[in-house]
Amino acid sequence: MPREVATPYYYYYRKRTCNTFIHMKRLPVALVVIAIAFCNWISLPGKSIRKAEWLLGIWENKTPKGSIYESWNKISDDELFGKSYILKEKDTIVFESIRLVQEKDSLFYIPTVGNQNDGLPVRFAVKRISDMEMAFENLQHDFPQLISYTRIGADSLVAEISGIKGGQERKQTFPMRRITISRNSANDKSKAALSKGDRRPFAVAR
Repeated sequence: MPREVATPYYYYYRKRTCNTFIHMKRLPVALVVIAIAFCNWISLPGKSIRKAEWLLGIWENKTPKGSIYESWNKISDDELFGKSYILKEKDTIVFESIRLVQEKDSLFYIPTVGNQNDGLPVRFAVKRISDMEMAFENLQHDFPQLISYTRIGADSLVAEISGIKGGQERKQTFPMRRITISRNSANDKSKAALSKGDRRPFAVAR
């Protein structure tokens, strides 16, 4: 069988075909790149902290020994401030303060408890968050390692702390009901009980 001879026309045709093919390939690739960039732009998630704004207000956890309150206030678009406290006669006794902070693409739950961790804050990174639930984790902490809030209804939630303590898995739940939604809707009893030394809204409840 005679061997095919590579003529100058062959090389010209091959080069032209190859260039045409390359240009045809470039167009879909460019479109794909543009499509990916566009999809990434339109699918960029909003700040996770916005999904936590349903926490705003004053929440009450009734126990046999009395009520425990947790209040949340919006400090900025990147931070919510919370505190847990009890009321004793005319005094407000705060035992925990909490910062919920958006740092770039990450959300952190940072509680400070006076008699724990030498009074220093502990950082819990968001593990999951939605319009109905949020959970924060710190596997290096002694207890708890996981803190979560689950929205049950418009004005009810269950807070939960869990983890390993003493080699055993433990969990505590705290059902809460919202008694005020915001500073503007706080009732007269809440205003009357407001601590004079605390300028932050939601300092106390009833």
